[in-house]
Amino acid sequence: MPKAKGKTRRQKFGYNVNRKRLNRNARRKAAPRIECSHIRHAWDHSKSVRQNLAEMGLAMDPNKAVPLRKRKIWRQKPAFQRRKETRCLGTSLTMSATW
Repeated sequence: MPKAKGKTRRQKFGYNVNRKRLNRNARRKAAPRIECSHIRHAWDHSKSVRQNLAEMGLAMDPNKAVPLRKRKIWRQKPAFQRRKETRCLGTSLTMSATW
């Protein structure tokens, strides 16, 4: 789609910009330097972080790497609670039949 005539402005050089500070801030915002040489040399920039770490045998998320098993409840419910459940089941079956 064509632009409106006369609406583009040419770029002008910013003489009042501190180039040293600009480069320093750009370097700070760039990706950090990895201190561990093994990780740095094994890193593949075409892969994601999760894939790189998995290839090295490291975990991105420790919660998913070592999941906690749920405890089983060994104790049985009291008898009066079991009776309530059977009654509730019986009523829900009758209700579902009426629908």
